[in-house]
Amino acid sequence: FVGDSWTVGLIDNGLIKSENALAQVGASAYSLPGTPTPPSGTSGIIFALGKNDCSSAGINALKHLIDDTVTAYPNIPVYVLRLSYYGTNPYNGISASDVDSFNQTMQSYCATKNSVNFVDPTIAINDSSAKTIKSEYNTSDNLHLTADGYKAWYEAISSAVGGGSSYEPTLTAV
Repeated sequence: FVGDSWTVGLIDNGLIKSENALAQVGASAYSLPGTPTPPSGTSGIIFALGKNDCSSAGINALKHLIDDTVTAYPNIPVYVLRLSYYGTNPYNGISASDVDSFNQTMQSYCATKNSVNFVDPTIAINDSSAKTIKSEYNTSDNLHLTADGYKAWYEAISSAVGGGSSYEPTLTAV
């Protein structure tokens, strides 16, 4: 996993191991220390970025990071996760339509790449009619998930990426 505070939430809730993630609170594609370096035997690299990258500059930085990763590791599949809505709409000036635009742009970009897959684990945690995180998974900051929310999100990621089985690609930082 390459991600932000949501990936840290997966670690903190015991759903993935910290040694299998390059994650930090507030991370964005332009704040990471470079292209992830996976050890031999890595089965995939999951990008869980976007909450801090929702601008056009953030999208371009994420595309560049993904391109660099694919160039460096052409035989390792890359997964880009659909960005979830926030707990309120809008959140901190970012509207649901901004999130939708981010997702459409990234989905179109991924469709042009052979080994890059755009996957949607958000169906488990989003209230699509309200365009927010489901209330039972929303925390008081309207940004992060509850422990049950992280579990539901992780299970949806595993299903989308690992074919329904528990999935955790190994990854080490640069």
